[in-house]
Amino acid sequence: MSMNAVEMSETALEETFSKASQAHISGKINIAERLYNEILTVEPQNAEVLHNLGVLALQDGRTQIALSSLEQALNINPNKENFWLSYINALISERQFEKAREAIDKAKFTGVYNDNLKECEASLLYFTNPSNLSKEQAQSIWVKWKNENSKAGNAHLSIDEAQCKVIPFREDAVWLRPTFSDTARVQEYLNNIYFSKNWLHDVLLKLKPTLLIDVGANIGLSSLSLSKEFRSLKKVIAIEAEAKNFSMLEKNFDLWSSKYSNIEWEAINAVATFSEDARITKTQGLFDVKKGHSVSGTFKYALTDESFSEEHRFERIISLKSIINSIPQDQRIVAKIDIEGGEEHLFKADTEWLERCYFLTCEVHDGFHPIMLNSSSNMIKALIDHDFAIVPSHNTLHCYNRKMIGVIN
Repeated sequence: MSMNAVEMSETALEETFSKASQAHISGKINIAERLYNEILTVEPQNAEVLHNLGVLALQDGRTQIALSSLEQALNINPNKENFWLSYINALISERQFEKAREAIDKAKFTGVYNDNLKECEASLLYFTNPSNLSKEQAQSIWVKWKNENSKAGNAHLSIDEAQCKVIPFREDAVWLRPTFSDTARVQEYLNNIYFSKNWLHDVLLKLKPTLLIDVGANIGLSSLSLSKEFRSLKKVIAIEAEAKNFSMLEKNFDLWSSKYSNIEWEAINAVATFSEDARITKTQGLFDVKKGHSVSGTFKYALTDESFSEEHRFERIISLKSIINSIPQDQRIVAKIDIEGGEEHLFKADTEWLERCYFLTCEVHDGFHPIMLNSSSNMIKALIDHDFAIVPSHNTLHCYNRKMIGVIN
């Protein structure tokens, strides 16, 4: 039971603040927030608590609430260096760059250590249009951001470790875990690897795709990238098999759905394959056979003929055939597939659904390791059988349905 304002003594306040701080450090946001607010019922002008509430809200992606609390803390005590630094970083996260620059000047006037403010000034460069930077400057900014946001290394973390971050050089935020895998997804997003600029792509844009199916969506940045390229999209269906990645996908879809409310964002936790009668199990992925690969982005699933037993767990599956059959005929479908060699069983049979796809972007994995040698065979055959034009780019194939492209051309 929480103490009321009358009962809470100075000792109780200190104890509550200590508990709140410990909960905050441990990532127990709801508990920390409740305890901080208990203190404010007694001391509404407690600048330290207001500051910590602001930091907590910032970590949770609630930047407007963060700014309000941090401004209150600064008004009460403008001489605390960490108050200024938190406030400036919140302004940058909210893309209020002019206010951030003004706050930096005010902080310098109050005596904030200049080296710390240089970090804030450097952060402002993350949001500079890269066309205004030299190649070396842009690369330096990216490397610094990547290193700051992948301190856990090659680890597979849960959503409890995630923080909401603004993507450098872009206007969007994303929930990330501090890992190599999640920052690699950001790099792919920045590099626009999911489409290729060519005349086929120009025709595709004119056809105005309305629905995206993202197979192997990971944390969702491929969906965001394609939805920003194809502004005509009205719905995104994203499929992710791995549970921790799926939790991140759901959280990011929830984040983006408020900004891009014209799109319906649907996340499905399942393995995509050719038939819902198939049996799929998790098997050795690239990280298991070669440790240099991402532990969080190289999960592999394979068909099995084994009968069900208590010792053997089969994955939940969904077929693209069933998904596409449920989509109205007037919808113009584009798809992205990156399932770490799982394309071997996805394209094994029942590939008629390809006839409904205007565009397909697929990562191929044959060259990654000997266990992937035959992974693209069924996919390449299906693409040829269904008359797709193929534009290769590194390990990705951008594939255009010739029958659909011919509608305009």
